[in-house]
Amino acid sequence: MLTDRQRLFLEDKRASLVASLGEQRGLEELRHVLNYIEANIPLKFIDFSFDQYDVEIGDPTAKRKVEEYSNQIDEMLKRGAGLYLCGDHGRGKSILACEVLKTAVRKGYSAYFITMGEIVETFTEAWFSSDARKFLVERISSVEYLVIDEVMNEYAGKIEILRAAFNSMFRPRSNNLCCTILTANKPMQEIETFYGELLSSLVKESLRQIVFMPGPDYREKLGSNLHGKS
Repeated sequence: MLTDRQRLFLEDKRASLVASLGEQRGLEELRHVLNYIEANIPLKFIDFSFDQYDVEIGDPTAKRKVEEYSNQIDEMLKRGAGLYLCGDHGRGKSILACEVLKTAVRKGYSAYFITMGEIVETFTEAWFSSDARKFLVERISSVEYLVIDEVMNEYAGKIEILRAAFNSMFRPRSNNLCCTILTANKPMQEIETFYGELLSSLVKESLRQIVFMPGPDYREKLGSNLHGKS
């Protein structure tokens, strides 16, 4: 079910797409936008594209590697091969991860975007709610492409819940060759500290690490696009 904000966004997109592409092509593109929203891709990323990633502010090598992965998305799913995008906050990791999700959606694959904090909350709620358990199974554990944002945050001392939630989600995804993309501000070597040796081994087996080099905060670029130059 769409939120009021998502409905308003979709209505605005319908008008602009029909105006720019014509009725038929505009409505076809609108269907993709609706699928992006249903995949929980943040609205601020929906109009973004690989071509719009500013390599002077961002990391051109990391961008190239993520785009190469996206271009091989069918083969990646056959292998169950995912990505581990790590680097400082504001380097564009989440934006590029969502570009992969959008490629998956356009190819007809199931996809979803969620933060690790939301997974922890849903995992805890699932102890008491059948709806939450169903959501974990259908939208987290089973989708073909899943982005989990901020996977190495502390989440206010909930380390044991964090480990249990990650184990219940990542292990079946890895076993079933589902593709998982993690974003983090710490390198893959440190994941053992958070999730233990066995899960760390699974992550290293299933995901390719792409390191974003230090640089300016890419969010400032997004802000200038939103508000315009003064």
